[in-house]
Amino acid sequence: MTFTTNSLEGGTADMGIAVAAAFTAWGWSARGRLGGAWATAFACALLLLAAYGLRQGGFPQPSQLGWI
Repeated sequence: MTFTTNSLEGGTADMGIAVAAAFTAWGWSARGRLGGAWATAFACALLLLAAYGLRQGGFPQPSQLGWI
């Protein structure tokens, strides 16, 4: 969740999606104890970023929407 909010408020949501996808893929390929944790965490971040982008029609910062 923190990765997602930092990506959105930092204005780097596109880069956040790329990083989350890369770490999800790495974690899936490692599948050890640490790899599984990274895959789970970054898959959730990837899902949240994608859902936010689709719902808002882009990546406006939550503070611009008046949420914060």
